[in-house]
Amino acid sequence: MLALASDILLNPSFPEQELARYKARQKASLVQVRTIPGFLAAERYGRVIYGDHPASRVMPAPESIDKVTRESLVAFHKEHYVPDGAIVAFVGDITLADARAKVEAALAAGRRPG
Repeated sequence: MLALASDILLNPSFPEQELARYKARQKASLVQVRTIPGFLAAERYGRVIYGDHPASRVMPAPESIDKVTRESLVAFHKEHYVPDGAIVAFVGDITLADARAKVEAALAAGRRPG
């Protein structure tokens, strides 16, 4: 499991086809959620309280979803998904020393200098 998780963390592929599917699902979800009165009330409340501040957004706008590109995902991943700051939890019959050694070995390729 650790090998699979480290591969996903260190070598994401962000296929264009999957991104297109995700964007379509998100936009469909946005249309659906806008039929719920409670959502509309929360959206209006956020605008009244926070104005144009990002905290006022309950869900992204369709235009924001369209602006996401594979390149922007890759750049965001490289900047923010760094094993150096990862928190890993183990459950089971394993010592802290063994767990640490396994995690360090699995994520060693993704370490950043400094």
